[in-house]
Amino acid sequence: MAMFSFLVILASSQLLVLVNAVPASEAEVDVKEIMKKCNESNPIDAEYLDQLNMTGSFPDENVRSAKCFIRCMFMETGVMDSDGKLVAAKLKEAFGKRQGPVAVKTADLEMFVDNCIAADADVTCQCERAYRFSKCLMTEELRSAKRK
Repeated sequence: MAMFSFLVILASSQLLVLVNAVPASEAEVDVKEIMKKCNESNPIDAEYLDQLNMTGSFPDENVRSAKCFIRCMFMETGVMDSDGKLVAAKLKEAFGKRQGPVAVKTADLEMFVDNCIAADADVTCQCERAYRFSKCLMTEELRSAKRK
């Protein structure tokens, strides 16, 4: 049960918001169940998610299970398809609805999503691609916030 203590940390994170932002036309999403499922198959410490949101990266980028946790969350919410391709339209919709740790204009966010998808289009590992996208998006948002 200790692993679920990170639910509070996720309250402002991109992953939880992403899960909550799945379009209403799709099946009802149970956040706790998705997190439980992904955490069982790919355990992740709360510190990793906190650091991703605060700095844009994991404290140790060699921990595969943490990267695969993100992949699992992305696949379960439909923003990554079964081939490991990030779905730009769903990502833009999901991240556009969120109230994240930094305020970003919708146009900027959409540009960040496109740029971050393109930046790692050649990465074959789905876990690595999901993590690099998350890292890129958070880094862009943090940079944008510093410019303001």
